[in-house]
Amino acid sequence: MNQELKDAGTTMVGTVEAAAPVPDSSFHLDGIDYVVHVDRVIKGRMISTDVVHIFSENSPTKFPMQTGKQYLLFVHRNFNDYEVDNCGNSGLMQASNIDSVAKLKQQGRSLDETIAAKPTTAFDAKWGQFLITPAFFTKLVYEGV
Repeated sequence: MNQELKDAGTTMVGTVEAAAPVPDSSFHLDGIDYVVHVDRVIKGRMISTDVVHIFSENSPTKFPMQTGKQYLLFVHRNFNDYEVDNCGNSGLMQASNIDSVAKLKQQGRSLDETIAAKPTTAFDAKWGQFLITPAFFTKLVYEGV
């Protein structure tokens, strides 16, 4: 994942707002155009800090996303749109991580107390071993809920 973070043009957390099929064209195979709300930019820059279009072609390596779900995305620019780096670690944010951080915040815990409670432990082996440490991820979620 360290290499993917280094190679991706932008690393972001975003929520899919809409999805629309895109037919074959001279620029790409058919696929899906996702409208994604930019929740957080972790690395890099976006052409918009509000909403971006992310394309995923219909191929064996496509990266399907669901409307209303939040994702950690490693993306790169392709003309005026973005594409997910399909071969890597982009993925659905774990709702249980977000929910557990939100519950601790609702209980009145400070950011430091929430980090000390280690609400991401169940996912740290997969997601907490690169630039986004469990503490940093908890901070991102805490500030966003």
